[in-house]
Amino acid sequence: MAANPERDWSAHRTLRARLKKQAGRGAQTRKKGKILSSNVLLDAGLNLALVAANEARSPIWRAIHIRDGAIIALLALLPIRRRALIGLRIGESIFFNDNTATLALPASLTKCGVPWEAEIPGAVMPALNRYLQDARPFLLERGATRHDALWVDRKGFPLGYSAVAPAVKNGTERMLGIRISPHLFRDAAATTLARHSPQAATLIRPILSHSSDKTAERHYNHAKTIEAGRDYAALLATLKEGQTR
Repeated sequence: MAANPERDWSAHRTLRARLKKQAGRGAQTRKKGKILSSNVLLDAGLNLALVAANEARSPIWRAIHIRDGAIIALLALLPIRRRALIGLRIGESIFFNDNTATLALPASLTKCGVPWEAEIPGAVMPALNRYLQDARPFLLERGATRHDALWVDRKGFPLGYSAVAPAVKNGTERMLGIRISPHLFRDAAATTLARHSPQAATLIRPILSHSSDKTAERHYNHAKTIEAGRDYAALLATLKEGQTR
């Protein structure tokens, strides 16, 4: 393409994209620039729930920002699927004890049909606690009924499946300038683990609740490539330093 920019390379671009997709290596257009570190996403959620919400233009928007920040913070470290996220019920699939919380997803809420359990990391708890103590009661009061759904919409009803993505996208755009969908949090977790180390990449399967190691193996190989690249760069830096002496 660089050698002959005047030629029509569209067929070659299509073929390249298909080959990369089959190899599991081609980043889709919707993902470009949106696979951030999980640490960045966690900070965005915490800042939205604990800081930016205080500057909201009205009490309802304050509650919504707290809720969306708590969702973003939770997904950053426990990137469960959207159906599982909206299916969380207090005392049924999420349990609170003092300043800790545990997710216990039944088989019906996991893609592989296997129950999945995890303790919610402490880093998420400040945002989640503020939501439970402040925003959730406020939102519930706006409705005519009481329910045990963890996430509540602006009218007091359980947050619906179609409402989660806009909430997360609006929250990430507000804090990061990028609209990131809930599903991309799963890519972010896998990429973050892979970039940390090949050993960390082995955590991808249990974190994402996958039934096979296919995704973990792909990211493990990616991690090995990154590690090799770092070693190679370090070697070149050493050789270059030796030549300058």
